[in-house]
Amino acid sequence: MAPSARVPVRGIMKTLTIVGALLACASLVAGSADAQQKASADIKDATGKKVGEAILEQRDGAVQITATFTGLPPGEHAFHIHEVGKCDPPFESAGGHFKVKDLSLDGARGGLLDRDGAALVVHEGADDYKSDPAGNAGKRLACGVIRR
Repeated sequence: MAPSARVPVRGIMKTLTIVGALLACASLVAGSADAQQKASADIKDATGKKVGEAILEQRDGAVQITATFTGLPPGEHAFHIHEVGKCDPPFESAGGHFKVKDLSLDGARGGLLDRDGAALVVHEGADDYKSDPAGNAGKRLACGVIRR
């Protein structure tokens, strides 16, 4: 199952910041282990309203995601990385979950910034951490294409 995070939202106008470190099996680009790559995503709902933003940083063999959300419905929401950098409502265009073995920002090696990109998707419910492919998290509420 793809890495995910629970996104609890207690009020429609509350802002929530989550930080998740996702293990990567791919190596860093450039010759230095200290080299850092960054990417970002503006996360929008089906009406095109921005409901969040995320910063992704490659560091020490992992991709760290820091995301801030506003305006999501109350409750817990699953937050997944999807395999295609396309966010046409109802966000099925983002494809399935990104495979963990490929998790890096290295576009040359099939990572999150490869030719067809990747997207961050927020679901209507919490992930049950059992069901595949979506963790029984329900419809896709919002989506953001990951860009350099």
